[in-house]
Amino acid sequence: MAYADITALLENLEFLLQSDPHPILHYKEQVEFLHDKVNLLRGFLEESEKRYDRGSMKHLELEIRDVFYKARKVIDSKLLNVYAAKSAKSWKKARRILRRSLRKLTEKVDFILKKLNKISQKRKNAASADLQAGEPVLGGLSRRVYMENHVVGLNNDLQIVKDRLTQSPLRLETIPIVGMGGVGKTTLARRLYEDPSIVLHFHVRLWVTVSQDFQIRILLQDLCQLGNDNEMNNADLAEHLYKSLKGRRYLIVLDDIWCTEAWDAVKSIFPDDNNGSRIILTSRLKEVAVHANHEKPHHIKLLDPVDSWKLLHQKLFVDERCPQELEEVGKEIAAKCQGLPLAIVVVAGYLLKIDRTRDCWDNFADSVASYVTGDPQQCLDIIALSYNQLPPPLKACFLYFGAFPEDREIPVSRLIYLWVAEGFLKQVTGKSLEEIAEECLMDLIDRNLILVRRVSYGRIKTCIIHDILRDLCLREAEKENFMHVVNHNSHVFHEGKTNAQRLSFHMDCSFPILSTTHIDSVLCFSRFSMYSCFRHSAFKLLKVLDIIRSALNCFPVEILQLGNLRFLALSVTELPSTISHLWNLQTLVLNIYSGCTTLPWKLWTMQQLRHLHFNFCSFLPNPAGAEINGQGDLVLRNLQTLSKLSFSSCTMQVIASLPNLKKLGLYETAEAHVTEKLWLDRVFPSGNLISSVYPIQSNCWSYISNVAQLHQLEILKLNFINLFAEERRWVPCVDEFPPNLKKLTLSSSYLPWKDMNVLSMLPNLEVLKLKNNAFVGSDWEQYEEGFSQLKYLLIDKTDLVHWRATSTQFPSLKHLRLFRCRCLREVPLDFAEIPYLQIIDVYGSYDAVRSVMQIKQEQESVGNDDLLVRFDSAV
Repeated sequence: MAYADITALLENLEFLLQSDPHPILHYKEQVEFLHDKVNLLRGFLEESEKRYDRGSMKHLELEIRDVFYKARKVIDSKLLNVYAAKSAKSWKKARRILRRSLRKLTEKVDFILKKLNKISQKRKNAASADLQAGEPVLGGLSRRVYMENHVVGLNNDLQIVKDRLTQSPLRLETIPIVGMGGVGKTTLARRLYEDPSIVLHFHVRLWVTVSQDFQIRILLQDLCQLGNDNEMNNADLAEHLYKSLKGRRYLIVLDDIWCTEAWDAVKSIFPDDNNGSRIILTSRLKEVAVHANHEKPHHIKLLDPVDSWKLLHQKLFVDERCPQELEEVGKEIAAKCQGLPLAIVVVAGYLLKIDRTRDCWDNFADSVASYVTGDPQQCLDIIALSYNQLPPPLKACFLYFGAFPEDREIPVSRLIYLWVAEGFLKQVTGKSLEEIAEECLMDLIDRNLILVRRVSYGRIKTCIIHDILRDLCLREAEKENFMHVVNHNSHVFHEGKTNAQRLSFHMDCSFPILSTTHIDSVLCFSRFSMYSCFRHSAFKLLKVLDIIRSALNCFPVEILQLGNLRFLALSVTELPSTISHLWNLQTLVLNIYSGCTTLPWKLWTMQQLRHLHFNFCSFLPNPAGAEINGQGDLVLRNLQTLSKLSFSSCTMQVIASLPNLKKLGLYETAEAHVTEKLWLDRVFPSGNLISSVYPIQSNCWSYISNVAQLHQLEILKLNFINLFAEERRWVPCVDEFPPNLKKLTLSSSYLPWKDMNVLSMLPNLEVLKLKNNAFVGSDWEQYEEGFSQLKYLLIDKTDLVHWRATSTQFPSLKHLRLFRCRCLREVPLDFAEIPYLQIIDVYGSYDAVRSVMQIKQEQESVGNDDLLVRFDSAV
């Protein structure tokens, strides 16, 4: 991953140039000179896939990777010494050493650039000869196409399994679906699970992914739809599941089972009431399928050549016809994928990125042919072709997916924060690094290398990677020393013999003395304490540390020595003021399990902060506290995300110091209902800091209006306390909301429905979520024209009975979701006239279903069959 190391080094050099005061002011020209040369080298690598033969570049890329990996670590280390110097003498010495390191790196870059120039000249000469011979020089075209997954070659399978789900026998039956990885087992099961007739047929449906790392407790928790923090033991969970299914016709999907033990652990829990309940089980292993039902496993076969071409054609051309000159080679490419749908889909993602010419497709067909040996498992090498063709920045982003456990939904926001912290991304004028990361993710999705799992109106919330593609990530990551995943098979790691730059822990284990010199990142997906190992020199330059699953009694002092840290996620009782020692920190994700906490004022000195996430409501002191301590006027210009923050923290001084905030989550605390000083004295009897920072007043709702000064804010969450609903004093006004607000969530605000007229006047509002009695009262009549841009409306838990509104008041609405609106009689029938309406979800609102079905019928009567209506299957 030479490109990733170069980009990370450039990030450090840019930070060095922008620092004020400059740590090596007298050598600034030398830093600028080196920066320009390294940037030039990165440009060569960006073009290498198109300009150079991979064979001629492979050896040089390895040399570049080795040089820059070592150079980045040396310069990071020397730069930390400069900032950590405690005396003028040690500071001067550290500067001299840093300057020497920069000079040596400049010499090495010059040497590499000379080699690249020679390769470039040879390439130019060859290209000139090709042009004279009449051969065109082609450039790639990017076509971003969004398509639904097509079920090709599975129609017969769908009907067979559907009949087994809905027809006799009435006894409980297990239906194993078996086939190789990527053949479409999960696709088939998902289509059945979401089929409207199946939804209506079963009272209860549950979907659980089991995967290789099977743990009975997690499986039971998922089946019971309970979080990991519940206190029930396994026996209690099993009883809870049994009772919840007893007497009801249910469909349960156990996806991706790898061992017979997983089935044996749960099969006796499912009740058989002779009512037609079913269990679908998917597995790659015939042994598991036969063990679950030795008489009737359903085998999915590979696609034949006709269906292979049909699937490739659908992915590439949607409703168009394939150009005649490409059809023959297209069928050849499809056939060489050996009938594996996943390979065909990934190949389609690559073909979408190149020119639609016969020459380009012929060249690709030849590449695919080199991997075909008659063994379907060779599809990994076919898929690797798409990986090899990725632009350098995308390769590092793609390999990073290997860090996450198998079949784990990956939060997109967390993924983006990690990519930014790792330094994979090249800064582009006019765009934030987070925006660039989103574009990279969309590119990987367009190439069918990453799958979208959950979407919250218009924005991807979670994604996932197919098992086979994850295997590719792990294989390439090990080869590149990019990452090592520590699991039950990690014998090399346990011997302390790893040179990987990143470690991802998927199991509890003792930590060995490592032979590696430096590690960039540590991510833990298991619960165990390992922070003592950070005394080891290998962790001195750590950039990413995610140990949030391990609860710590106190903040580890070892972590405060990691001055290069960009991303930190952990669970502690409190945040120390010395957190400011982590002057490079960009993202801080904190689980504070002692309840509400007061953040240290030194946070205002951490100018690199981009995202702050807390699990409990936190108090942020005024920057005035920092000024009093001689820090001057401090503004966190890079901070984009802040959650969860108390209402009373939103003073004008705090708001003015967060000018570029885009996402803000505000939470009400008990001091809104009792005299603030008395409450604070009771909770914090030993400290006077809070009372000096927060002015005492009768309520904290008045602080909400200050949020209007956040002109960059797009997402706002306001969460109130249920306990004191009767004392509610907050009255929303249009001018106290940020002017560019696009997404608003209100929870437990207990507002009267007439105040919805205020929200309807927000000019840019696209998403509105009303949760836990955000509005109360039996009648909502929308008087004002408004909600002109609203596309998504969620109403979750309210006592609303009568809702009167017209289609002209919600002209842009696409998705309506109603949850636990048990008293609601009907959805306004005029909504059948909304031209863009696509989805209506109704759960726990039984009377409203009748009106929703009437809206659907009216839409169908005018030829619109696209409106999707979903509701409780028991209705």
